[in-house]
Amino acid sequence: VECRGGGPTLRARAVVVALSPKVALESICFEPRLPERRRQLVGQLALGAYSKFVLVYETAWWRGDGLSGSSICSDASEEWPIFATFDYVHEAHGEQRRLHALVAFATAELARATAELSPEVRRARVEACVGRMLASGREGEAAAR
Repeated sequence: VECRGGGPTLRARAVVVALSPKVALESICFEPRLPERRRQLVGQLALGAYSKFVLVYETAWWRGDGLSGSSICSDASEEWPIFATFDYVHEAHGEQRRLHALVAFATAELARATAELSPEVRRARVEACVGRMLASGREGEAAAR
């Protein structure tokens, strides 16, 4: 891979492109040129609305409850905007501490609506939704522990 721009030319065996496919197609000159079918497909892609939330806890309480931390909600709404959660427990390299977190996602209109909320209301709604999704059958249990 060869990267040419306003500065020096960079060469590497591979490159990671952190752009949407459509933006990459519009802003990168590929040599050899990408196949026509690929360019047509990428040109028709539309970006969706996603919101990602990371909830950090002192402990991975969901694991203590025998849960994986992964969940899917089939009835997401403005009140309960999260459609999926995933466990993210990470041991920091060179440190004696672990990051215990759940990653949660809202999509489409629910992501847009959630983004319009004040930070305090958004946080409370996301925490309540995640708590509901991972309540393990215990009605009304709060998410924040």
